[in-house]
Amino acid sequence: MATCSGEDVLSKSVILVGEQLITQLGEDQSEDGRLNEETLNKLHFIYGPSLYQALDAIDKNEIKCLTTPAGKPVYVIQASRGANQYICLQSLNYCTCPYFSYHVLAQRDALTCKHLLTMKLAISLGLSLQPEPVTLSELTLIANNDK
Repeated sequence: MATCSGEDVLSKSVILVGEQLITQLGEDQSEDGRLNEETLNKLHFIYGPSLYQALDAIDKNEIKCLTTPAGKPVYVIQASRGANQYICLQSLNYCTCPYFSYHVLAQRDALTCKHLLTMKLAISLGLSLQPEPVTLSELTLIANNDK
């Protein structure tokens, strides 16, 4: 039988609290688009500088939603430097960026990457992303360009 360490349980709890706060941020957003400062402070406590990097990416429209032939949404976030784009899958909580692979999956010293955080915040804040249909070949090209 598999066991969870106390650290795993704590990480999962922090992730759940972060997810709830992201949802709350969207719910508490004012009609003029202002975000609740108290919720932002709590999110910053959990995610650190990645929170503001994600919000900056949203402000700069560095996120787009693609739709696969199967109708599944795939989010593509532009790298802050260079021409790379990273694919984020909401259903799998996964990003193709090197930070996610190294820090979140391998080292387990980070909860998420700024690209996934960008996607989650954009969805919660109701950002109107017009889904663009994409072929699997086009998606493969995007995935290969982020290497």
